[in-house]
Amino acid sequence: MLLPLQDLDKQALLKILEAEFEAVGSALTFCPLGEDSWSYRFGDLWVSVRRDLRGHCPAAYEAATLLRESGYDFVLAPLRGSDGEVCHSVGGRPVVVYPYVPAEPLSAVGTDVDIRDAIRLMDRIHRAAPQLSLPEETFRLSFHGDLLQALSQAESDAADGGPFGSRVCRLLRLHRRRIEDALAQWQETAAACTAAEDSFVLTHGEPSAPNILLYEGQLLFADWGAAMRGPAERDWFHFRRTLGSAPDGRPLFFRFYELRWFLSEVTEYAVRFLGEHQGDDEDVAMWGKLRHYLPQRDRIPIR
Repeated sequence: MLLPLQDLDKQALLKILEAEFEAVGSALTFCPLGEDSWSYRFGDLWVSVRRDLRGHCPAAYEAATLLRESGYDFVLAPLRGSDGEVCHSVGGRPVVVYPYVPAEPLSAVGTDVDIRDAIRLMDRIHRAAPQLSLPEETFRLSFHGDLLQALSQAESDAADGGPFGSRVCRLLRLHRRRIEDALAQWQETAAACTAAEDSFVLTHGEPSAPNILLYEGQLLFADWGAAMRGPAERDWFHFRRTLGSAPDGRPLFFRFYELRWFLSEVTEYAVRFLGEHQGDDEDVAMWGKLRHYLPQRDRIPIR
């Protein structure tokens, strides 16, 4: 579990909320949710102190705010501070502030009609053209070096940072060939995607079921930290993965995002357990997630 910020950083955060959002008089309540941020409830605000494992891009949050300001009322976007900025900083970490909305994830309460509406709204996002410079899909793996280092570390069984260290080394050794096969397929598929792609659109990046919310009958797209320009399949892959439905797309691109998702999940959890960790409830949950991708016996092939 992520621990809340230290008292000194909390005081700095309260000063930002007062200066930029005129928010005072409420208790700053820590909410232990998510893996890539510290989340706080502060009256009518939801405060996210980012620790994005795959990097932080302020323009991604700016894109969401521009969409909302342009009439895309189904975008749950960060608020601008009095200085006009969407992203602020506390203790060297990015801060984004949202209106607090007591919504439910589509995965918990959604119907087939809601899923069809989500597809329609996602298509609207793909047709949007916010006036700002966003990163573009490169079909590379930003975590490639981390994965190779994890495989090397597993071979030497050099992991004494916590109770899952030796176990993750054994698991990586068991699945090394499978992971290396996936890397080889990723490289081939990435080259083919690079050669074939000519139609980038605005993409959310991870519109999975937990990031599509339902509130008072309205769908809301949340968590815009991965927004960039890329192929529409970048989003439709997550619809397929978590909602079981998406428009037809190009199999080559769906395959690329399938491989990248597998490799990114393995890397994230492997790096976690090869480093310092406590073996707390959060670690136990993360170990279960890693085992989903790398079971004790290697029965799931990478096609």
